[in-house]
Amino acid sequence: LCFAFAMITLEEIDDKVSRYFSITPLGKSGYIFSRLGIPAILSTVVTFIVMVIFSLEKRSVIMVLGLSVLGAAIMVALMIITLSANKLEGMAVTKLAALTLLGIPAPFLIDSYCQYAVGFLPSFWAAKAVQNEAVLYFLMALAAALIWYYFLTKRLFQKLAG
Repeated sequence: LCFAFAMITLEEIDDKVSRYFSITPLGKSGYIFSRLGIPAILSTVVTFIVMVIFSLEKRSVIMVLGLSVLGAAIMVALMIITLSANKLEGMAVTKLAALTLLGIPAPFLIDSYCQYAVGFLPSFWAAKAVQNEAVLYFLMALAAALIWYYFLTKRLFQKLAG
């Protein structure tokens, strides 16, 4: 869902329609919420339901909820919108954004402290949380994701302004 809405947003930026949303009653922040927030919430709900029904292992509700929130792909959608100038570049950035998932195998495959080299990726901390069944690592994943969100959202506002 986030990918689809990211592509819609790129189309609106290409057509210069996004500039007009800031003068509507919804405003710029409402526009961004409707393009990124609502799909992320829907993705989180769908992911939670799918993980509860089809999970091969039983995890705690907090663990499943944390994985659902972090797996909503809002960071990838923000990367697609901010790093690409058009839909074609958006498709290429989508492939590049998949590199943010490289943090997942690190705690399972690397035993040394070298695994923390990918600690800037929220996916690494989510994998650590699953591996150790520790909620503390979800807080680390959330902190890393919020840092990514801050810089990507700042760049998104600059892109929509100009």
